[in-house]
Amino acid sequence: MFITNQFVINSIMKKLITLFLVLIAGASIHAAIINGVCTKDLSWSLNTDDGILTLTGRGDMTKSSYAPLTESPWYDYRSYIKFVSLSEGLTSIGRLAFNGCKGLTSVTIPDSVTVIGEHAFTLCTGLTTVTIGNGVTGIGDGAFSDCSALTSLTIGKSVTSIGINALPSSLKHLIIFATTPPSPPSIDIKGVDKATCKLYVPAESIDAYANAPWWEDFASIRAIGSRFIVKFLDWNGDVLSSQEIDGGAAAVAPAPPARAGYTFIGWDKDFSRVTEDLSITALYEFGESKTVTVIFANSTDDSEVLRQQLSMKVPLAPEITGFTFLGWFPMAAIFDEPGNTITIQAVYQADIPSSAPAVYANPANPAEKLIKNGIVYILTDDKIYTTQGMLIK
Repeated sequence: MFITNQFVINSIMKKLITLFLVLIAGASIHAAIINGVCTKDLSWSLNTDDGILTLTGRGDMTKSSYAPLTESPWYDYRSYIKFVSLSEGLTSIGRLAFNGCKGLTSVTIPDSVTVIGEHAFTLCTGLTTVTIGNGVTGIGDGAFSDCSALTSLTIGKSVTSIGINALPSSLKHLIIFATTPPSPPSIDIKGVDKATCKLYVPAESIDAYANAPWWEDFASIRAIGSRFIVKFLDWNGDVLSSQEIDGGAAAVAPAPPARAGYTFIGWDKDFSRVTEDLSITALYEFGESKTVTVIFANSTDDSEVLRQQLSMKVPLAPEITGFTFLGWFPMAAIFDEPGNTITIQAVYQADIPSSAPAVYANPANPAEKLIKNGIVYILTDDKIYTTQGMLIK
């Protein structure tokens, strides 16, 4: 009798429990709040009205109640999820944790998290911004793969490795606080367009990233949140240009002004990656760069033996009162002595009337060594030649 009654009671209890579970299951689909657990210390709650998924408690999500190769506990409700609130006590983001949450738009991962699992956010096509806390050391393979709307990603200072295809090709701004030492994170990423994606790193780490494998291929490596003043100065200190530049970006040099008798040869500082305020001065070399044609001719019939183009620096001619400089005249070329000397001298035109004496008996200055009859002559220390090289005195 006891057994029969007990059997009846057990049957009734089972039916009541089954009915209760059915009612709960049916109600949960339409309820505003859906609850669950990952571990005994980590639980989750989803408000289907506002789309907020909240994880509370502490612990490692990878050791949750769902097996490593299956979906997360909230996978069936992924279409409701728009925002994720992660507890500061969470220590990992599990594999496939938010896979396929297409309505998720932004995520901030707390500093307590150390690992982001493989494909944790794969196919979160609505995700536009992600901030990864300073505790994360590793980002798993494909963590943000196929997140086609993700254009900005901020990575904390502790990351040391980023997995294969972890980042999407849609990235336009990658901000990474990891410094050196240690060296930039090891990485195996395919798909990121390094020609268009701007990389932002600590100012003191720009050179390290610019010379590290994979990272060096970014066309733009800039300092995080910094701008600097760059001034370009002429040789005499005059300001040619003043610019405010994003840290790590290149300044744009102005056109260097002409300086008579000198050739511009560059700037005194590198400005391809600006990491501090700079004053940059134009550098000049004495003499103007010119290309000249040198003809080797046969003296017997003036026939041309060889013609060559040579680049050379032509200096500014000395100023002489009463005379106008007209050019440089090749006086002599001696190739049979050590040094193979070529002499080129200044040619001047007298500015005074032709009634002046032809020769000064006691010249007081170099100008008086020129014959004052309006014809162009060559000035030397103690001799005077015509433009044809004939010795006058």
